Amino acid sequence: MDIAFPVLEQVPFISISGRASTVSLPQLSSLAPTESNPSLVPDWPSFEQDGAPISLDLPKLQVVFGSITFSGNFSALSLPRLRSVWDNFWVEAGAGLSIGVPLESAGDLSFTGNIER
Repeated sequence: MDIAFPVLEQVPFISISGRASTVSLPQLSSLAPTESNPSLVPDWPSFEQDGAPISLDLPKLQVVFGSITFSGNFSALSLPRLRSVWDNFWVEAGAGLSIGVPLESAGDLSFTGNIER
């Protein structure tokens, strides 16, 4: 399964779970309430990979309003602009995971499993 949203910039909630071969969200900058739903408090966004390890790159993601989880088989997790997670940032690595996140603020941080860097 290939998942691509090439122009999606903001969404209050996203959950991708299963056996993806690729996930592409190159413009996603915010997981937060949208202008059309300003009072909407998002659920817990998650990315769960059950299949072969894939690299997940969210190059423009800057803020997560709430919590976010990455679990399963990711070979790399790149969030080069993510500065703020208002609540929990959890990573549960199944495969050997390389991760790069320049967080400046977050609630709880949890990194478990097979993390290489």
